[in-house]
This record gives sequence, structure tokens and C-alpha cells, in this order.
Amino acid sequence: MKKPSFIIALLFSINFYAQRDSLLTDSLKQMVEINDRLIQLNPYNVSAYIHRGRAKVRLHDFNGSIQDNLKAISLNPKSDTAYVNIGAAYYGLKNYEEAIKNYDKAIQLNPNFYKAYRLRGDTKLKQLAYKSAFQDYDMAISLNANDAGNYYSRGNSYWYLKKYKKALIDYDQAILLGYHWAVNYYVRALCKFKLKDYQAAIQDFTQAININPQYALAYHYRGLCNYNLKSYGAAIEDYNHALRLNSNYTLVYFDRANAKFQLNDKTGACQDWVQASKLGNTLANTAIKKKCK
Repeated sequence: MKKPSFIIALLFSINFYAQRDSLLTDSLKQMVEINDRLIQLNPYNVSAYIHRGRAKVRLHDFNGSIQDNLKAISLNPKSDTAYVNIGAAYYGLKNYEEAIKNYDKAIQLNPNFYKAYRLRGDTKLKQLAYKSAFQDYDMAISLNANDAGNYYSRGNSYWYLKKYKKALIDYDQAILLGYHWAVNYYVRALCKFKLKDYQAAIQDFTQAININPQYALAYHYRGLCNYNLKSYGAAIEDYNHALRLNSNYTLVYFDRANAKFQLNDKTGACQDWVQASKLGNTLANTAIKKKCK
């Protein structure tokens, strides 16, 4: 379950996202090619290895990135950025212990490197070390109180610690400082949902959907908000949207069945519970036995 104007929404179609991602990939590939040429001209160009390594991380060439940044370190053993890049590559490889070792080294070289703290915190979250991750995020904020990513990441640690009010404050700050992607509004909406502020949650889920109309999770949770507000018709409409985007979204069938049942559509409810059961939802089996006789 954990997991975040219509004119603006029109701008963010599937084609837009595909074009944006394609342009980003092309730009990163060009960065690799440019630094290839720089390295050919000067094999001792530390910055070129670092920049090429950073681009390779974003292209998911994690091993290639590690090799580039190790070369940079061989040329400049005090390159804190190279160690951070290696940490990011190991993070991509899901080798979290090695990632942390490299972030540790970067911080040892530069105790004021706030992004190293934040990235180390992100890695600790993957290890479920929430309190330790929070300490890293707190340090990152103390070093740079104007970086939206620091607040967003600390908000995530508060979320996992179930401190939703504090998470909400950090998500507010992240958005205020410029984090306006769909996921930022989605996670803030989740906090409001947990705090049972359903109307405010609906506003944020709607904003997430406006930015990314393909956000099935946002439709689902907006439906749950409407259900809790007893707006069962609106809930069903949201669930329908979610299922159009993901026809195997098991929980949505279950939740849509509950809404239909509230509207005395027993036949429709039972059909949805049966579909949810087919997709593995065990709670649907109980509902079928009790309500579909």
C-alpha cells in the first residue's frame, strides 16, 4: 500500500514522456562521446573520466562508471566526487555495502559534501536503517538548507518511521524549493491520506495526475480518499481510470467492489471480488463467501 489544471495535464502525455526520456538518453550518450574525445586528447584528464562516469551511471552502465571513476581516483586520490559516483554505481547494482563504503570515503575526504550524506542516507533506507538514514539527511540539511532533495529524502525516512506529520513538513519544503514532479505530490498526498485529511490528499493526488496522467497509483489512492468521504461514485470513476492503466491491479478490483457494494450494486461488486480473487487477493475470497451468496 505504501508505495505516492487540465491544460498542464495535456502537455504531459505519453508521447511527451517518451520524447523527454529519449532526449535525455541522447544527451547522456553525447556526454559520453564528448568525454571519450577529451580522454583521447588527454588520457590524464580527471574531469573527463568523472563526467563520463556520471553519464554512464544515468545510462545504467554501472560497471563502466566504476571503471571510469577508479581511473579518476588513480589520477587524483583526493577526488571526493569520484567516490560519490562509485557509490551511486554500486547503489544501481544493489551492492549497498560497497556503496556506503565509497560514500564514507567521500565524506572522509570532504566532511562538508552534503550530497554524499544524502546519497548515503538513500542507501541506508534500502538497508531498512531508517534512523541512521535520518541522521545523514539531517546532516545534509545542516550543510545545505536550500536543496529540495535533502528535504524530500528526509521526508522519506520520516515516512518509513511512520512520522507522517514530520514527513509532511519536509515534503512541503521540498515542493516549495522546486520539487514539482508527480511523485513529490503523490508522496505528500500519501501523508495526508495517512493523517485522514482526505480532501487535502485529493488535491495532491489530482496534481500528481495532472503532471502524469498515467499515474495509476494516484488514481487508486484518490479513489480511496473518495471512498472514505463516502463519494462512492467518484471513487469508482478513479478505480476505473486505474484499471484502464493497469488491468491487473488487484487491489483496485477489491476496492472497486467495496464501492459498488456501498451503492447496492451487488452483482458488479461480486464480479470485481471474483476478479480480485483470481489475481490472488485473499481478502476477496472472504468477501465472496459473506456477500455473494
